Amino acid sequence: MLNNVKFATELTEAKNYIIDLIKQKKIIPFVDKIFPLNDIIAAYDYMLSNQSTGKIIIKP
Repeated sequence: MLNNVKFATELTEAKNYIIDLIKQKKIIPFVDKIFPLNDIIAAYDYMLSNQSTGKIIIKP
């Protein structure tokens, strides 16, 4: 998938940096809607509609 080691390392570092900010509550992701897994098509349609203002969560 990632065949460039430098890119993979930088991506991992960026991900860890963002996760740390979330854990420290310095940034808070905004959840727009939560869909149950059996409503995955509705969640996909909602995403395609460009109406979301935050993250779309799929729960099992």
